[in-house]
Amino acid sequence: MTTVDRFLHSVLTHPLAMSLKRPLKDLWWWASGWRFANPSIPARIDSILFVCHGNICRSPFAADLAAKLLRGEGHRHVRCASAGIRTNPASRPPSEAIEAAAVFGASFDNHQPLQVSDDVIAAFDLVVVMEAAHAAELRRRYPQAAKRIVLLSLLDDSASGSYARYNIADPFGQPFATFVDCYRRIKRALTNLVTRLEVEEYQAAASGGRRS
Repeated sequence: MTTVDRFLHSVLTHPLAMSLKRPLKDLWWWASGWRFANPSIPARIDSILFVCHGNICRSPFAADLAAKLLRGEGHRHVRCASAGIRTNPASRPPSEAIEAAAVFGASFDNHQPLQVSDDVIAAFDLVVVMEAAHAAELRRRYPQAAKRIVLLSLLDDSASGSYARYNIADPFGQPFATFVDCYRRIKRALTNLVTRLEVEEYQAAASGGRRS
């Protein structure tokens, strides 16, 4: 590390700089987050794919919990699965993820990562992602599915700050408490998603649409 590198590192990691980092990040997302607005949820949903970076922490938890929430509301026909944008087939969920998931009644300890692909995306009615960058990348890679790609964080009405509104941050490598906080956000957003599906179902039925 050069002298300049050391100086920049000391400046950027100074407590004052760190205290300014979140407000500046929120300001940027407040100004640019509109680009990641969600499309309308389709009137009929039979399958949901949850996507995160590596498919070992956030998306497998979301898929398992969503399936449970949907069954509880009578949507047993809705198939839930998960995948990752950049996966490692040898990776497995960390112990903190497994333990935190259990707090919410979810389980995915035997989960194996699945790589996103054209075929995987095409097999689902709705694709739910964790971060704005995920939404942007998938909409770019799979333009035919752009109207089916939804940002989960936008369904969390309790998001604190503009960054959180557009991102459910990756807890990988963080302590157990961070996983619990992350999963709590996911649960809030999923609860709202299930409610939204109920509304879409009602509206479809009222207009003569069909849901099974």
